[in-house]
Amino acid sequence: MDKNIPDITKKEKETVKNKVKSLILYRIGPAVLNGSDNLILSSCVSLSAVGIYSNYYLITNYLSLFLNQITASLETSIGNLNAKEKSETKEFVFYKIFYLCFFIYGIISVILMCSINDFINIWLGPKYLFNNFIVFTIVLYTYINGIHFPCYSYRTTAALFDKSKYMPIIEVVLNIGISIILAKYIGVAGVFLGTTIAKLLSFTWSDPKILYKYLFKSNNVMKYFKKYVYYLFVTFITGGCLYYLSLMIPVNNYFTWFIRTCFFGILNIIIFVLFTFKTVEFKEMMYIFNSFLSKIKNKILRKRSTNNG
Repeated sequence: MDKNIPDITKKEKETVKNKVKSLILYRIGPAVLNGSDNLILSSCVSLSAVGIYSNYYLITNYLSLFLNQITASLETSIGNLNAKEKSETKEFVFYKIFYLCFFIYGIISVILMCSINDFINIWLGPKYLFNNFIVFTIVLYTYINGIHFPCYSYRTTAALFDKSKYMPIIEVVLNIGISIILAKYIGVAGVFLGTTIAKLLSFTWSDPKILYKYLFKSNNVMKYFKKYVYYLFVTFITGGCLYYLSLMIPVNNYFTWFIRTCFFGILNIIIFVLFTFKTVEFKEMMYIFNSFLSKIKNKILRKRSTNNG
């Protein structure tokens, strides 16, 4: 038995060492990726494009940070889930979170597409605007990156870094290469479209495969991709309809912009519900929502009864 201990210890050390190396690569990749777009814009397009993009980045980044606060609060629960629950339970909860991210990031993306140019026009003026195709590529990446949260969070909390440790480097290389090529042909839009394509060709397909193989213990990864495509389809249809509607309702001040944005948000929710109300995920979300409302109602009734007593 004593002879076997050094071998086991050495193996464990190698495993930890491999995971640390993988984690370093996962930290370096996003840092390089975040700075590459501005470098490519300035070198392949112009410095003025970087200045205009900074306004769009300011808005989308603040929204992303806000939404990250909401989704990041789920990570502790996901970590406990991965440590304690069965594979079937992990998968079931995964799709509930996936639906929630589709709903949140889908609505935000559609509203951005319909309203961000009008907001910047009111705020800074027309000379600081990108055309609608460039805006679409910026919003598309925001959406693609946002709905990837369930895969990212499950992979991170389950410490599966070593299963695709070179993927961050692959994403960076793809991003730089595709963005430079596309920037030469379609300008600013090519930079952001290249970033989206790099994401789709790297983590978007690799993370689900890893989760299904090592965490869910299943070969049914196509279930994820079918839902992914369906959610993307619903978001595109909704975004296209509301975008063309936005062209018919011009705004010229913050108040009318706010009212129109709220109106589009409500329409967006209604359309999403119409497309998904028969799904298991929607029914589960409604059950959780109703339970939450019931708890609030019971607290209010108990408080009133205590005060009356």
